[in-house]
Amino acid sequence: MATAKLEGHCSDQEQAEFGLRTPVEIGTPFVEIIRYARTHEIDLIVMGTHGRGAVKHLLMGSVAEQVVRQAPCPVLTVRHPSHKFERL
Repeated sequence: MATAKLEGHCSDQEQAEFGLRTPVEIGTPFVEIIRYARTHEIDLIVMGTHGRGAVKHLLMGSVAEQVVRQAPCPVLTVRHPSHKFERL
């Protein structure tokens, strides 16, 4: 079910053309992402961010932050389009 949902985001042609992979692993998310990137010599990790508040971030941590800090390759993080910017 998870694999089908992931693969539904890209056509078969896009997956083949860009060498996209949609693996599903079990474990601690940031650990498994980093392990997979090392094992498969991944060139780039692209992942979304939730943009949680500072308190939630301190209590729960951030998968994206851990991946950015520990990944063996560049990481591109993308904020969800529903996130609204605030005027300072």
